[in-house]
Amino acid sequence: MIMRDSLKDDLNIIINHYLTDMMNAFRSSRNAWISLEKDKEKYKILLEKAKTSNLNELMEFFTSMQSNEKRQRDSYIPVEILENDKDCLSYEETLKKVEDFIEDSKSQGFNQFIIAGDYSVSLKGIESNEERRRTTLKLPQREYIYWNCNDFLDKLHKRITHLAKMTLVYQFSLFEACLKDLFRKIYEYKPELLRSNSKNLTNKEIIDSQTREELLIKMIDNEVDWWGYQSIDKIAKRIISRFNINLKRDFKSWRELREANYIRNIIVHNSGIINEKSCKKLEYDPSRIGECIDINTEYIEKIYAIIRESLSYIYKSLLV
Repeated sequence: MIMRDSLKDDLNIIINHYLTDMMNAFRSSRNAWISLEKDKEKYKILLEKAKTSNLNELMEFFTSMQSNEKRQRDSYIPVEILENDKDCLSYEETLKKVEDFIEDSKSQGFNQFIIAGDYSVSLKGIESNEERRRTTLKLPQREYIYWNCNDFLDKLHKRITHLAKMTLVYQFSLFEACLKDLFRKIYEYKPELLRSNSKNLTNKEIIDSQTREELLIKMIDNEVDWWGYQSIDKIAKRIISRFNINLKRDFKSWRELREANYIRNIIVHNSGIINEKSCKKLEYDPSRIGECIDINTEYIEKIYAIIRESLSYIYKSLLV
């Protein structure tokens, strides 16, 4: 496709704009999950210390970790707490003790649970419009730290997973928006490409158009909108027919790009649960139907680079 310099300049502006936005969005997410990963490491260290250190050492480390919280802890540990600590349950036994307490409390109609240590209190409850009914489980300090570590590590893992999924969704939103803007610009310069458009305007849309320019804008809008609502397979097929660019054959990371796009759809449209349709599309083993998609930050870093590469590949191919 012979291209005028002015069109090349416009396409260059579009691709650079989106690649910059993608980079800035990815860096923001990456900085956030790196911070959360650091918090995870601190709680992993605390958990190991809780299993091996004496209570004085453990409390000193625990207090230093909590120094940014509003409530302050006394550095003095009463003798009775040290004595109580000798009979603490193991990490696994403590988690079972708390889980059994919460389940038993739920069965009795409680909807707010306080897990209390000898020095500190943390809240764990169920959001509800029902009247709050509170019940409390008192733990020795070491057992409380066991539970506190497990609870925070679980929350941090969920936050990192949410960030990874949100990043994947947003990066593909930018991918699709970039394609639409690139193709819109090409159609504006080369409206003759619309002749092969199989999706025609209605008679009303044609009659209501006052000028040829207005009619052309409607045709371009019609065509461009199509790109934002189709599967990655249909998009690749139309890119071949419209622009003679074969992503499936020539883009080296096509399989990874395609899988990631379907995973994005599973997250957005099926709460991250693999259904029969997506299982067949991705050629997964049928045993994976019903499985919840679990993506990590390493996967997102890899896919982010592939999405950028695919846009750059399409852009450069359009210039040929």
